[in-house]
Formats: sequence, structure tokens, C-alpha cells
Amino acid sequence: MFIAILISLISAVYFYVQAFKHALSPKRWALAGLLGGPFLLPLFKMQKHMAWRRVAGFENAFLRA
Repeated sequence: MFIAILISLISAVYFYVQAFKHALSPKRWALAGLLGGPFLLPLFKMQKHMAWRRVAGFENAFLRA
């Protein structure tokens, strides 16, 4: 049980920091990370990608350095 709580806390901190870095809602993602743990990683990556596409545009290509 202790390991599950520890993983949830680490996930919450990770999602908070990453959401803050990528201009998403950090409090919402921290709460989601606390409740869902690492299972939300694909959802978070998709949300981050969609936010970037909203800024860059869907018709434009972008290259990662």
C-alpha cells in the first residue's frame, strides 16, 4: 500500500512540473496524477501534443531539434 501511495505522489509531482513547463493546467494535472498515477501518461502526452498543435497550427510542419 505504501508503494502505491508513493508512486501516486511521485506521479503528481511529475505531472505538475511537466504541465507547468508546457503551459497546461498544473493543478488539474497534479490532481489527476495523484488519482490516476502513471496510467495517465499517454493522456498527458496527447494533451501536450494537442496544445502544441493549437499554437503551431495543424497545417504547419515543425521540426524538433
